[in-house]
Amino acid sequence: MRANFSTTAAASGFRDFLAADNPLPRLSSVLQEVIACGQDPDTNADRLARLVTGDAALSARILKTVNAAYYGFSGEISSIRHAIVLIGFGEVVNLAVGLAFIGIMLPDSDDTFYRHFRDHSLATANLALFMAEKLALRERSTIFTGGLLHDLGRLLLYAWQPETYRRIMAGSVQRQQSPLILEHELLGIDHPTAGSLAGTYWHLPESLTAPMGTHHALLPEPCGFPLTGLIRLADIIAARAGYPAIPGAPPPRLPSAVWTHLQRTWPHISRDRLKLWQEELRPGIDQLKELPGQAPSPGRIPHDNPEPH
Repeated sequence: MRANFSTTAAASGFRDFLAADNPLPRLSSVLQEVIACGQDPDTNADRLARLVTGDAALSARILKTVNAAYYGFSGEISSIRHAIVLIGFGEVVNLAVGLAFIGIMLPDSDDTFYRHFRDHSLATANLALFMAEKLALRERSTIFTGGLLHDLGRLLLYAWQPETYRRIMAGSVQRQQSPLILEHELLGIDHPTAGSLAGTYWHLPESLTAPMGTHHALLPEPCGFPLTGLIRLADIIAARAGYPAIPGAPPPRLPSAVWTHLQRTWPHISRDRLKLWQEELRPGIDQLKELPGQAPSPGRIPHDNPEPH
């Protein structure tokens, strides 16, 4: 598999960036308490409900999301406590983390990087959620949040070294080369490694850190798989549906080993099935404009498959 890449100096410099004052908003006290609550073996649903309810905006976003059609409740969940009972403690923690991080993805800036990043992240999250619903998976909040945060390392590298990362994006488009290669060359650290380091630094759940660190691996990762595989597939479909992380850069492809692993895990996933799903994906993409971030609706969903190679 492709190992996450960083030089010692680059990793050290990136960790210093995470610890210091930087252009990104700091994690709110509520979010820090929610993360800690999720890791505390002695905690309970009432404590989590009180923490989340204490942030009215976050609570409203969670209820709006879990009442979306993909969750199958359609307005039935009226409180955070009710959400915990129906979808699970860990699922609510992961969803709270993801929706809270949307604020970090939307700084007060006219920089188009943030708009493209937000749109790609929301598209990936919603497409992953769509497939989770099709496969009748229970871990829908984890899959949604994993899709939302899968490229967080890219955002952090850009905030850390914006001029250099602009060169990476331009070079990826001009040379039609994976940005991972240019990240290695110009920064000494790639965005999956950056995401993994950040997830560890912020004590995020492993179920969310795994997709950040392994979504470009050449082989299936035992940790975080198979859910990470669905997020990778959603990442590819999102890019080909008009929501690329870097417009004009070569779209990602799914390694053959990962595709084979997905098919073995869920036999319903096939090229023919994906063709049938793509029409159904249109409404899912259109719902993006109704979720936090308000990504625009694309003109069409392409009919080519995210074929493995």
